Amino acid sequence: MRGPRPVKGLASLPPSSVLFSPRHHHILPSGRPPVPSHSLVHSSVRRSGGPSPSIVHPQSAMQPFLLLLLASFSFLLPPPAASAAESSGCWPKACGELNITYPFWLEEPGKPPCGPPSFKLKCSSNRAFLTKSVYQAYEVLSIFPSNKSFHVVDHNLPLDTGCPPPTMNISLFSPRTFVFSRANKELLFLGKCTGGSTPANSTGFHSLACDNSSFVRLGDGREFSSDGIHGGIPQGCLFAVVPVLGGNGDDYIASMKNGFLVEWKVDPDDCLECMARGGECTYGGDRATKFDCDCSGDKCGEFSQLKTPRDFA
Repeated sequence: MRGPRPVKGLASLPPSSVLFSPRHHHILPSGRPPVPSHSLVHSSVRRSGGPSPSIVHPQSAMQPFLLLLLASFSFLLPPPAASAAESSGCWPKACGELNITYPFWLEEPGKPPCGPPSFKLKCSSNRAFLTKSVYQAYEVLSIFPSNKSFHVVDHNLPLDTGCPPPTMNISLFSPRTFVFSRANKELLFLGKCTGGSTPANSTGFHSLACDNSSFVRLGDGREFSSDGIHGGIPQGCLFAVVPVLGGNGDDYIASMKNGFLVEWKVDPDDCLECMARGGECTYGGDRATKFDCDCSGDKCGEFSQLKTPRDFA
C-alpha cells in the first residue's frame, strides 16, 4: 500500500511546530471544523508567502494530545454493567458452600432486586433454593456461568421411602428462561400398568423392586418423550420422565437424588444496566416478571428510562 504524499514545505518545519492526531487531523482553537493537517500546513505556506508555515500555538497543539490521553484512559475503565455488579452489593454472595454468581442473586429483606425473580435464591439452613420453583424445593448445588448452567435437586420427589410413585414428573418453573441440559440422561417410567399390560422385553424396561406393575429404564439423553419407546406406551400404563445427571436405571433412587442440570437461555442484562445508571430494578405485572427501571427522584440523572419493559416469565 502506498503511503501519503509528502507535503511541499513540510520538511522545513521545526520538530515542535505542529502536532498530528492519529487520524491526521488538527483541532483548531477557534472551534472550526477539523481540517486535514496537510491542508492546514499547505495553506499556511501560501498565506505567509515564505518557505515556512506559521507555527501552531502550543495551547492548541495540546488539545489533540489531551483528547488522545482521555480516550486511552477510557479503555481502562470497566464497562458500566461490570461496575454495577461490583458496586451494587449484589455480588459476591454465598449460601453455605454455594458461591452465588450473576445472574443468580440472593433474596435480602429491604433491598431491591438484583435481577429477574426466576434467578432469585433463598438461603435456608445454608442451602440455596430457587424461590420460583414448585414449593421452593429446587435446591441449587452449583452454578457454572461459563456455560450458563446450574446443578439442581428437586426435593419434591418422594424418595425417602425408597419406592417413589412412578407417575411423577419434573417440570421447569420458567420455560421461557430455562431448559433441561442435553448433558442429562433421563429415567423413563411406565407406571401403574393395568390389565396385564407390560412393556416388551426389547424396550429395556425392568419392574420396580417395590411395584411389579411399574417399570423403569435409563434413556440415552434423546428420549424425552414416549416417541422413543419401542412400540409406544403399552395400553393401560402411565408415562413419566425424570432427568438425571449421570447414574443408571438400576439404582434410580440414587440417580434422582443426584439431581440434574439446567441451562438458562440468555443473560438478563437489563437489571445490571439499570443499576449502572443509578436506577432500581422492579418487576411487576400479574406474575411479577415484567421488568422496569425505576429512575424516580433523578436516580438515573440524564437517563430517565432504560428500555421498554420486558417480561422475564
